[in-house]
Amino acid sequence: MATEELTIHYPAGFERAVHLTKAEMEQHLRLMAALKMFELGKISSGKAAELAGMSSNTFAKIDQLARASVGS
Repeated sequence: MATEELTIHYPAGFERAVHLTKAEMEQHLRLMAALKMFELGKISSGKAAELAGMSSNTFAKIDQLARASVGS
């Protein structure tokens, strides 16, 4: 799979503020972007899973959990 890179600028010390390593923060941001774009109908669940770096099945489970927690 060919990939492209996106750079996000954030304040110094942000990683410490959210208690994540740079790698963990990257994964969280990719997942959040995938969930939101899927919710908005911008991408399919398959593309969202690809962006999040996980299987379609795993993404579907996380999406269900995210929607359930918002609805609570």
